[in-house]
Amino acid sequence: MEQQQLIELCLRNDRKAQKELVQNYAPVLLTVARRYSYSAIEPEDILQDSFIQIFTHLNQFDAQRGKIFTWMRQIVINTALKHFRSEKNKINGTVMIEDLHENAHGSESDFSDTIDAEHWIEWINKLPQPYRQIFNLAAIDGYSHEEIAKLLNIEVVTSRSYLHRARKLLLSMIQQNKQLEHGKRI
Repeated sequence: MEQQQLIELCLRNDRKAQKELVQNYAPVLLTVARRYSYSAIEPEDILQDSFIQIFTHLNQFDAQRGKIFTWMRQIVINTALKHFRSEKNKINGTVMIEDLHENAHGSESDFSDTIDAEHWIEWINKLPQPYRQIFNLAAIDGYSHEEIAKLLNIEVVTSRSYLHRARKLLLSMIQQNKQLEHGKRI
């Protein structure tokens, strides 16, 4: 069934179409949920809550603005962040800077600091939307610049540039945080 037809049937509460939408996208969206969750059980909860949101707000999806997968993926990410905030979970208490740096650049970094996950989420959410989207796709989800360009209908060079700018902004936020912490210790 074609995507637009599937969406229209889902909007009419066609259970068969809704089941097909879930079957088509649940595996890849579960992978996204796993990347944003911090326990073995939580991704399924995130996915279930996400599909509730997807079907509740499907009438707000605009095919002119993007693909259904991109829209649903953002709902999964937002749901995961809500779970994180409400349960105050940690990624083993911290997020390793070098992990995100390595994912963003494909090479090892000289960073050895750790920052708690709440700071990362706060800082990533402060990034301008296009930078945040590219950073999440590249550094967290592991997409290549070529895949991001196709997914978002942008040039590869734009993806590279936005990731570089996002990384610079995040590093600046890390340095500011370090300066504040250092000032508190004195």
